[in-house]
Amino acid sequence: MTPLQQACSDIIHKNLDYTNEQIYFLYDTESPLAVLLSDAYKAILPKGAIVREFKKPPQPLYRGGFLNPENPHIAEQTRVITSHNLAENIRVGLDHHEVIKTTTAEETDPQIESIKTELLSLPKGSIAILVQSANFRLSTFRIRLELFNIGVHVVEHNHLAYIKKEEFDTFIDCLQYRTPEYVRSLEVFTKLFAEAKETKLLSTDGSELIFGKVDRVLGNTGDYSQAEHK
Repeated sequence: MTPLQQACSDIIHKNLDYTNEQIYFLYDTESPLAVLLSDAYKAILPKGAIVREFKKPPQPLYRGGFLNPENPHIAEQTRVITSHNLAENIRVGLDHHEVIKTTTAEETDPQIESIKTELLSLPKGSIAILVQSANFRLSTFRIRLELFNIGVHVVEHNHLAYIKKEEFDTFIDCLQYRTPEYVRSLEVFTKLFAEAKETKLLSTDGSELIFGKVDRVLGNTGDYSQAEHK
């Protein structure tokens, strides 16, 4: 089993405590990393999992622009920008709707309704895994929220096309199962925070975010009035 396959298996069996729940796996092949990740999942999915490819899914241009605009797999996609996105982009001064060829209209992909029906028909406790080169445009709001409301667990890997090839190993390493380590670290840091008079977060550019009483960081008072940014 490759490290990526092991990471996918751990997500299902360790993070989600899989026993025999229904798994619905939806993926695209619009970027190299999405292909790598979807192949890894397909290699370890239990028998009976529903596997479906979302072929050339339409993608909206969200405000915020492209993290990796030179990626050819994103450039070749059918980019869709809605009137709402367009108005919002203009309001905040973004112009990627002007420099990248798009269709300024609502478009309906015939795959969407059948995929939504399949997802929203999953029984409570099921697991939906979404591997997305950008972000599947299945509903007005994120589909995971609709699935959460019906009791379906969701694993999302999105915006994979924005990740450059030289960053693939870092991405794969980040997927490795380290929950026991995180739990141990949480216990250590919680104790340190509780005893500290102030907490200082240091950025790589040298800027600092300083909190006074630490219980404010932990959300016990809701009072962030002492936070100071330098």
